[in-house]
This record gives sequence, structure tokens and C-alpha cells, in this order.
Amino acid sequence: MEDITDPSFRYLCKMNGADFLYTEFISSDGLIRDGQKSIRKLDIYDFERPIGIQLY
Repeated sequence: MEDITDPSFRYLCKMNGADFLYTEFISSDGLIRDGQKSIRKLDIYDFERPIGIQLY
């Protein structure tokens, strides 16, 4: 869910009992081209683990 499941949203989910979290959709093309927006979406905090990374 692009621009929805940011760290703040994931924190709320974890505090409300979520066992597993997912990142926002991350563009593989953006990662290949060193796009800062895509790289920022890979910032994962300790409280978010375990977490799945969604690439498209």
C-alpha cells in the first residue's frame, strides 16, 4: 500500500497487536536508479520486526 504503510502506520499496527508488518510498495526501478524516495522506504526500525518488504 504505497504511501499508506509508512513507519507511523506500522507503529500503530504493532501497538494494536499486529504480529507481522509490511513496508510500502517499493519500486525496484527506483532502487536500481538509487532513487532517494525508494531508499527511504527501506528504513526499518527494530519495533517493526518481523517485516515483509514489498517490491514491484
